[in-house]
Amino acid sequence: MCGGFTCSKNSLIALNILYILVASILISVAVYGRAATIVTDLPIVGVLIACGIILIMISMLGLLGAVKHHQVMLFFYMVILFLLFLLQFSVACACLGVNTEQQEQLAEQGWSKGQNTTRSKVQESFTCCGFDEKMDKIIPHQLVMKSFSQDVAQILTLRSIAIAQAVGLN
Repeated sequence: MCGGFTCSKNSLIALNILYILVASILISVAVYGRAATIVTDLPIVGVLIACGIILIMISMLGLLGAVKHHQVMLFFYMVILFLLFLLQFSVACACLGVNTEQQEQLAEQGWSKGQNTTRSKVQESFTCCGFDEKMDKIIPHQLVMKSFSQDVAQILTLRSIAIAQAVGLN
């Protein structure tokens, strides 16, 4: 029989166990990506691990609150989830408000502020030389000697448009 708090308790327990599994997968993927040198940017790995740890802590709060029927824990759990919802909603609205020109400006700022090793890796992975059809004179790289049809700006713009279309934003 599923009535009253029993059904809510069981579904909250199941949901929080699912959150713990998702957080564990998130941490595992970040650690694997770093160990296999798939992701070499340390802040990205750190942020993924931090998000996984925070998700585990929040789900443990909800799990303990549901199992113990502790109303104060459940109240703080709901407040934290509401704040996370507001944060996600704000980020989603901000992302929807960015047009193509602003995306290109952000990409160009990121390129100009990026380190030479990061630029070199981007040039290797996209097989291009420089940003916005300009040769990168800062980086002595073997790809600069070759001529390619696409530059970083075109590739990033095409990929961001493809991602936006896949998500359904465009």
